[in-house]
Amino acid sequence: MKAGGQIGSVAEFLLLAEADHETGSERLRFDTASPEIWQEIILRHPEWKRTVAANKRLDHRTLRLLAGDEDPAIRLDVAFKNTFPSDLFEHFASDEDDESVRGRIALHPKIPLEILKRLAVDRSEWVSERATECLAQRSG
Repeated sequence: MKAGGQIGSVAEFLLLAEADHETGSERLRFDTASPEIWQEIILRHPEWKRTVAANKRLDHRTLRLLAGDEDPAIRLDVAFKNTFPSDLFEHFASDEDDESVRGRIALHPKIPLEILKRLAVDRSEWVSERATECLAQRSG
């Protein structure tokens, strides 16, 4: 059963995160929280950032905060989301620190064509190949 409730505080999040049961795990993935709660968790409890990033119902403000994280694994988690603010396509395509983020965004089904074309000539052969394959699929 998928949860769909609300995490009402940082303390509630931490209780769920530290518990070892399926209900807590489901709630962490599917419950919403206010942007202020997510921000406090990200800033004061950075060990739980990946858990926050795994949530399926994050607001745009929180997604932008995570997209700017110094850890490429966190940025990659956000790049794997099906839906995020459209300005993040450009942000991820310009990620100089980690080609995995650029490579992932090249495969995103909603990537704007002009960004995909730019990634097709990326300095990373790996990224360039993925973007070129996606361009071929779009025109094929």
